[in-house]
Amino acid sequence: MKRIAGKSSKKNTKPKKNQIQYQIQYQPKNKTQPAPPKPSFITTHPFLLTTTTTTTTTTTTTTTTTTTTTTTTTTTTTTTTTTTTTTTTTAKAKAKAVKRTIKNLTGYLAENPKKLFLIDSAGAALTAFLLFIILRHFSEYFGMPKTVLAFLCKAAVCFCIYSAVCFLLLKRMQTLFIKIIGLANLLYCAVVIGLVIQYRDPLTIIGTAYFLAETAVICALGCIELRAAEEIKKRASGG
Repeated sequence: MKRIAGKSSKKNTKPKKNQIQYQIQYQPKNKTQPAPPKPSFITTHPFLLTTTTTTTTTTTTTTTTTTTTTTTTTTTTTTTTTTTTTTTTTAKAKAKAVKRTIKNLTGYLAENPKKLFLIDSAGAALTAFLLFIILRHFSEYFGMPKTVLAFLCKAAVCFCIYSAVCFLLLKRMQTLFIKIIGLANLLYCAVVIGLVIQYRDPLTIIGTAYFLAETAVICALGCIELRAAEEIKKRASGG
């Protein structure tokens, strides 16, 4: 037993192999340089030295949210049916009133054909007078040549004489003479429009307005005369 104990004590007094290697390897060359710290038995022991490396992987999850914006376009339709209906009704009412007036005037002149000749004669006299005044004094403000004004003035004088004679002397065949003067008035309007187109460059705004207004009045008179002639013919035939 003693031998065994002595052997075990001798074994324990011997330095470890690892410690001897460490002393040889890390023995300082200079005495002033401090030696590195001794590793502990646990870390230097070949059977107890274990290194555990734990790698933590962090996974970042990115969530993409897609927002869909729906734009709803609302079309507002404004209905102006009431306004349109009112305008249409007013226009129709005016047209009916004009037709009624022309019909009444035509009926009145058909009953009194001599008054129709009187109206035409007075209108032709007024036209001739205006053309004569324009021809003498204000032709430069209208732009129409004097020769043309003289021609129109003579035509108006002829119409005035024709209607005056019919008013004073005519007792029969009034329908035919009314048609003649009505067609003559329409022909006069066509000639005036042609002259306005032909002399549109020298004509002034005043001259154009005057001749267009005169044409409109004489044309309306000619149409009334023709309708009155038809009305007289119907009444004479018993229609």
